[in-house]
Amino acid sequence: GVLIVHDFVATGRHTGEDFSFPPNGQPPLPARGHAFVLDPSESHYYFTDDDDGTQRLCKEEVIALGEHTGPAGVYAMLHRAAQLGDG
Repeated sequence: GVLIVHDFVATGRHTGEDFSFPPNGQPPLPARGHAFVLDPSESHYYFTDDDDGTQRLCKEEVIALGEHTGPAGVYAMLHRAAQLGDG
């Protein structure tokens, strides 16, 4: 089976440990309480049925519907907020 989640928007506030996203090669960002709201995304979850009838997730696809999505989007938004001094 397939489960499709439309218009998923992640939000949060950076209050924990330093945030880093290694693939972008930038330094970790210290927690300063900055809020973020990511652009929408769509997720597709694909399931298979085991012999006992249990459904198991076998594949997930995330389709970005904007520029700021996923960990890279979080990093970009927190980095910009730190430069602007927004809370």
